[in-house]
Amino acid sequence: MNVLKSNLSIVSKYEAFYTGGRIQVSNDGKHLFCPCSSKVTILETETGKVVKTIGQDEDEEVSSFCVSPDDKHLVLVTRTLLLRQWDWQAGMLVRTWRAVHTGPVSSMLFDGTSTLLATGGSDATIKVWDVVEQYCTHNFKGHQGVISVMAFRPESSQVQLVSAADDYKVRVWDLVTSSCVAIMDSHYSLITSLVFSADGTAMYSGGRDSILVVWDMEKLAVRRTLPVFESVESVMLLRDDRDYSDLDLPSPDCPHVLVASSKGNIRVINTLTGRCVHKKEAITATAADEADDDQVVTQAIHVPAIDSVVIVTYDQNIIFYDEQNLSVSKQLSGSADEVLDVQFVGEDDTHLVVASNSAKLKVFNVSTWACQIVEGHSDIVLAVAVYAKTGLVATSSKDSTVRLWKFLPETGSLFCVAVCHGHVQAVSSVAFSRKSPSFIVSGGRDSTLKLWPIEDAFSSDGLTELTCRATERGHEKDINCITVAPNDKFIATGSQDKTAKLWKGSNLSLAGVFRGHSRGVWCVQFSPVDQCLATSSTDGSVRIWSLSDLSCLKTFEGHDASVLKVVFVSRGMQLLSVGSDGLLKLWTIKTNDCVKTYDEHAAKVWCVACSQDEERVVTADAESNIILWKDVSEQEGEEILLKQEQQVLQQQELSNLIHEKRYLKAIGLAITLEQPYRALTVMKEILFDVDGQKKLEETLSKLRPDQIDAILRFSVAWNTNSKHCHLAQLLLRVVLQTLSPADICGLPNIRSTVEGLLPYTERHFQRLTRLYQQSRFIEYTWQCSRTVGASPTAPHSSQPEALGEDVLSQERVRAVGNKRHRSRSNSGSGSDSDSDSDSASETNENRADVTEDLSHSDGEDEIVQGTKVKVTQRSKHVEAYSKTSSEVAPFSKVPSDKESRKDHHKKGEMAGSKGAKKRSNSAGQVSQQDSPSSRKKMKKNASKKGSVTVQTDTDVSVLDSPSSRKKMKKNASKMGSVTVQTETDVSVLERKNGRKSKSESISGQKSKTTRQRRRQKELG
Repeated sequence: MNVLKSNLSIVSKYEAFYTGGRIQVSNDGKHLFCPCSSKVTILETETGKVVKTIGQDEDEEVSSFCVSPDDKHLVLVTRTLLLRQWDWQAGMLVRTWRAVHTGPVSSMLFDGTSTLLATGGSDATIKVWDVVEQYCTHNFKGHQGVISVMAFRPESSQVQLVSAADDYKVRVWDLVTSSCVAIMDSHYSLITSLVFSADGTAMYSGGRDSILVVWDMEKLAVRRTLPVFESVESVMLLRDDRDYSDLDLPSPDCPHVLVASSKGNIRVINTLTGRCVHKKEAITATAADEADDDQVVTQAIHVPAIDSVVIVTYDQNIIFYDEQNLSVSKQLSGSADEVLDVQFVGEDDTHLVVASNSAKLKVFNVSTWACQIVEGHSDIVLAVAVYAKTGLVATSSKDSTVRLWKFLPETGSLFCVAVCHGHVQAVSSVAFSRKSPSFIVSGGRDSTLKLWPIEDAFSSDGLTELTCRATERGHEKDINCITVAPNDKFIATGSQDKTAKLWKGSNLSLAGVFRGHSRGVWCVQFSPVDQCLATSSTDGSVRIWSLSDLSCLKTFEGHDASVLKVVFVSRGMQLLSVGSDGLLKLWTIKTNDCVKTYDEHAAKVWCVACSQDEERVVTADAESNIILWKDVSEQEGEEILLKQEQQVLQQQELSNLIHEKRYLKAIGLAITLEQPYRALTVMKEILFDVDGQKKLEETLSKLRPDQIDAILRFSVAWNTNSKHCHLAQLLLRVVLQTLSPADICGLPNIRSTVEGLLPYTERHFQRLTRLYQQSRFIEYTWQCSRTVGASPTAPHSSQPEALGEDVLSQERVRAVGNKRHRSRSNSGSGSDSDSDSDSASETNENRADVTEDLSHSDGEDEIVQGTKVKVTQRSKHVEAYSKTSSEVAPFSKVPSDKESRKDHHKKGEMAGSKGAKKRSNSAGQVSQQDSPSSRKKMKKNASKKGSVTVQTDTDVSVLDSPSSRKKMKKNASKMGSVTVQTETDVSVLERKNGRKSKSESISGQKSKTTRQRRRQKELG
């Protein structure tokens, strides 16, 4: 068994269900309706458990609500004057409408038929609504203050509504005539209750003027006025068919009423004689309440269905009394307010003792959260200590006393057995001895430490006064906490003076001081196994101190605010701490690490306590929330082992399915295991098979819609990786082709899946587009390098037009161009059909002319202006020209000879001077495109022999072999002042210039223009 804790889970939770206002009980008595902030909580009166919550989170605080007598509808109104009608059994909002009141609605009431709803507001008006037809039927004005209470007259031929307000007057409204039929004035203070007799002939009213008025509703006059001598909060009519012998009623036929006073007393009054026949002190007012003259009881309800009287107190406690004997049958705590301390009590830790911001202790049953309210202290209880083996409970309070209680497991309540007087200020902490219940020790704001022996506490049956055995001034400031060592030899205290002190348990002599905290110390705890002490402070740290040398051994920092409580768990190897930041933290002492942090509380957590077996933990905060935790470390460990075993088996099964090529089941199992990578592996196995893509499509088409949705979710992760994106896109294509749009839209997670696929799909598409463009550009470059000097009929080639501006090169090109031009002009003088049929032969002749000219000129030396130039062109360039003249570039189409001839016949010779201009420009561009390194090297070689200028074309490195360049440089170096130029291919020039020579003479251009005009006239 693993000793260390790793996780805690919430078992149950107590939350406030009533925060003030008027409550209501259903007509059958099974449900209790309580306003709680912006909602109305519904409880079972039998168990006290919250079964439903009616309301909306965005609403403001509920100002009033009402339940229909047929228990079908609940209408509530908020501070924003919105009326909401709910079917509370189904938890459904029926409708919402705005109240016509100009102020908050203070009271609401249904009539006996559950069709009319009366609302009284602080604007002194009353409005009656028809909830069936959904309209306002009446609007009554006349009161001069806030409407305090209303009542419909029962069993009457006249439909009347009686109301009372802050003007101390009772008005009777006739709903038939929509008028006020009577104004009854008999009270001198606020009227708090109106109740009718069964036949509707009499009405009883009570108010803060401490009187009970009996009204004759036939005459609309006062029958009698009865003194109560206390402020009346509620008046209830006793039934004639019940036995009230325990209440000493003289005659059951005589009408009697129950009157609940603001001081917590319940009186039974005879309405004929006005005599109080029975009195019960139901709620005891504290000293503070009596001094402030505050009301203790705020409301009382008679519930005939369960024979009970429900009393609501000022501190949100709801107490059920038996109607026949006025004994307490049940107690509910609507709100625990700010919980200051909590401890387990009982042999099996079945109950919790809670000290809240009240003078009363609350004892909760941890299984049902049933509550017992215990009175004893006269001021707020600050601390609770428990000796679990004997069921003893010690409490300290602001009333400067310490009380010793005995837990009664039969009733789940506490019985006070002893009281300690001696402190002069509030007692903030108390602790029991650990080995045996021999003494209790207390400390408070008077900075004193007191030790009280408790052996004599059980000597008498009554309340025992304990005597202080030792007193010591312990600290300079308030003592916040006290604890006793497991062997009862030492006592530790923590104070606001930033220190913790160690005292001897025998005589309270000082044994040592722990200094190190920078703020006040809130808690001290002894380790159950080691000689060390844990302290928590306002500085946000928890420290472990050695008892031998008083040194700090470890410091735990993690809370963002004050650490208010710390306890040892797991046999002293771990710590639990809570603080003002609302966090519960689990620490491992050996590693100094925070194992887990729980953020279930929204307010500061004052206390944390563990059960005797450390299986359960309870925490409570300042917003009345009490959470019961359970240690689930062992269960989680077993679950993890079980899951690992199952996972190993499933992994083996998945491997077997893949090996057997049962891919459909393999994919289904991978989806069940939520393993995207295994599903990807299975799909890759399918693709690697013969006809893999087809098999993959067939497999995917057999998946269920939920499996398709899961595999699409997996594809979102695959799509983020460029290695797996192709499979993800293939899967997406198959799904889009297989399923209809309606089926795709019906997938539960399709929206998030599409949102995850879109960004990376667009990125992959852009990447593939760039790769495709780059690949096409490489292919285009390769084709261009192969087709340099290709078809001479291409009019718009992107290759260079000339190699330079050397005069000899221009003359050579001009000679070749004139010869080809003459051949073309002769063929163009015939008919169109002849030129079409002779285009192939003309092309061959032109190629032969070019070949002949180049072959004759190879190796010849010519002198131009005193400069000897050698032009070398090898025959393999001509062969390359012959092979590639009919090839077409990938992006720019190279026209054939026939197409070029047709284009020539259509356009004529339109190039003219414009073509010459373009040629000269392109020649300049070619000269700029020469490689800098190549020009630099050639110039360097030429400068060694004299004044030599070297010009090369960008394509020389592609077309000329290294031996050719070496030969040209060698010939150039043998001369003095030589200019060397290399030609790429005449065909390139011809294709770029539309078979025009780049440097044509002026006379040739004129004759050429003349022939062009003549040809155009013939074709025209």
